[in-house]
Amino acid sequence: MRNTKIQQYIILLVLMMSSTMMFSQLGDCGITSYRDADGDGWGDYNNKTCQLTIPSGYVSKYGDINDNNQWITNIPPKNFYRDADGDGWGNPNIVTYRSVQPSGYVTNNSDRDDSTSLITNIAPRHFYRDGDGDGYGHPGISTYRSVQPSGYVTNSSDCNDGSSAIHPNTVWYKDSDGDGFAIATKKQCSNPGAGYTLSVLPVTDCHDGDSSLNPNTIWYPDGDSDGWGTASDLGAVKRQCSQPTGYTQKVGDCNDNNINIHPETVWYKNSDGDGFASTSKVQCTNPGAEYTYEELPLGDCDDSDAAIHPNTVWYKNSDGDGFASTSKVQCSNPGAGYSLTVKPLGDCDDSNAAIHPNTVWYKNSDGDGFASTTKTQCAHPGSGYSLTVKPLGDCDDGSAAIHPNTVWYADTDGDGFGDPNVLKQQCIQPAGYVLNNNDQCPEKSGPQQGCIFIPHQLHLSNENYVFTRVYQKPMTSPDQIHYNKDVIESVTYFDGLGRTKQQIAIKASPDGKDIVTHIGYDEYGRQDKQYLPFESNTSCG
Repeated sequence: MRNTKIQQYIILLVLMMSSTMMFSQLGDCGITSYRDADGDGWGDYNNKTCQLTIPSGYVSKYGDINDNNQWITNIPPKNFYRDADGDGWGNPNIVTYRSVQPSGYVTNNSDRDDSTSLITNIAPRHFYRDGDGDGYGHPGISTYRSVQPSGYVTNSSDCNDGSSAIHPNTVWYKDSDGDGFAIATKKQCSNPGAGYTLSVLPVTDCHDGDSSLNPNTIWYPDGDSDGWGTASDLGAVKRQCSQPTGYTQKVGDCNDNNINIHPETVWYKNSDGDGFASTSKVQCTNPGAEYTYEELPLGDCDDSDAAIHPNTVWYKNSDGDGFASTSKVQCSNPGAGYSLTVKPLGDCDDSNAAIHPNTVWYKNSDGDGFASTTKTQCAHPGSGYSLTVKPLGDCDDGSAAIHPNTVWYADTDGDGFGDPNVLKQQCIQPAGYVLNNNDQCPEKSGPQQGCIFIPHQLHLSNENYVFTRVYQKPMTSPDQIHYNKDVIESVTYFDGLGRTKQQIAIKASPDGKDIVTHIGYDEYGRQDKQYLPFESNTSCG
């Protein structure tokens, strides 16, 4: 400011001197004028003329310091610097040299950035928005300038510019269990994590994972160490964070001399003493004489009967044969057929009392009434076996004719026909014996019922018949008939209406057996069937 006033005094002095010189130039030649080549209104003293009038390109004033530059007049020139941003500070790179200071220029060249008025001659820097006024700036909101603006700070450390309570020096208190006591603190901007709070808390918690443990925790003496204390002696009660030896938080023990008895004791009701409880109660005092704190399995459905409980085995013997088909382990009776009576298992048919593991099966494959063997088992052994009791001893169960009561007849002549008068009763065939007793000639061998010729035999029914005999050789009496070959005989039987119903050719087959022909009639008495002749197993008419 002082330099500016000095410059103004110098300019005034020059003007006064110029005026004196101008008036001193008026003389006999007329008016002295000075060349003004640059047209700035000031003439060159060394280039002048004296005429009655001032010619063009001349002026009456002289003192131009540089008549080749219109910007330089009688005032000593100097450098002026561009102040484009109007902040009062000039751009050192844009300069003009002249006598008079032009608009938009200043005499200093100290501006660090002439494109923005925010940057002057002072070195610029980043300033950060401090919206919450806590002295810490928002890293995402900044301005770059020379002078610090209001509401901004030089640091960018704030992690929450919306709360003055949160900044790098914020103290966070860790109270994970929410009991109002902190176990530790951390000084930082962002929340350290779960359990931390801004609320100022006493840092005296000894267990931050359990809200029941803190400096205000009340501890009760626990004489039996069952986890339950008593408040009978208030003088013995302690208030502190860590658990004292012999103390517990829970109170309400009704017997502090028995570790098994406390408010969480489970009492089991076992009235029948079978080792199973029908119910239980949780309380300190004993509910009654039938209860015990000895742990028992629950589920007794009949606590008045020691035989009935969840491990009771029920045997199913529906047919009452003394054997069970199955068993069930449960408390209640499974249903019909089950009982508590212990039975051997294995009954394969519980609907039949005759069938069980001790059932004796008799094998009588040939149906002769005698068994060849037996099996004792539940399931049917297979074909030929039955429950019907049979005498054992069948030596050939493939033939109904052979069994212990079989009669064997002696065949001493070896003709295959047995002597009806010599016999043995047994299962196995004796040597020299056969099953038939058809030998009519035991003393000699013959193909015709043990004879060379079939002996004559005749046995007629007592029904109505017509008998016919044709002799094959001369004889005087029927008593002379010895063999069937001696005669040809036949008999025809009739019903009550005189109709033929059967015809028999006696001993007419090659084996000496009867040939029988049956005749049938319908309900109207008409013949409707005539059967083919067949050889009869019986003989003699």
